[in-house]
Amino acid sequence: MQLPEEPPGLYLPVGDPLTGHTDEVNGVAFHPDGHLLATTSEDKTVRLWDTATGKLISAPLTGHTALVVGVAFHPDGHLLATASSDKTVRLWDLATGQPVGDPLLGHTDPDLPEYDNLQGLRACHDAGFVQAVRSAECERLHAAYTRACEGVLR
Repeated sequence: MQLPEEPPGLYLPVGDPLTGHTDEVNGVAFHPDGHLLATTSEDKTVRLWDTATGKLISAPLTGHTALVVGVAFHPDGHLLATASSDKTVRLWDLATGQPVGDPLLGHTDPDLPEYDNLQGLRACHDAGFVQAVRSAECERLHAAYTRACEGVLR
């Protein structure tokens, strides 16, 4: 069986590349309304981009001490969650660019190498929570996110 050829131009870039990270980019996520793009990198930062202009909208979000491997927006768009090889998940208030509370430290398995502890994040929009994704398992952080979100979103 022969697969049909892809139409020419199916995967063309839109606009210029987004430049700013100083190391490899590991994760991207679109804001629920599409106006922002969050990127994570091995440079230990998170950057927020205006999707209409391709420009950075703020200084990098810093606080992780190792490469940032995953990113997810809260379903209502007010919070951002990031996962890092430093074995933490951080929440960020998008209005201020500041961290919300202390880092979430539930990923501290000493038998896993640092780079394997957290692989990324995914938002579960229908249930209103975020999962931290490990190479071998998913751990729900529903209670921690609910507590953090209550203080920011009310």
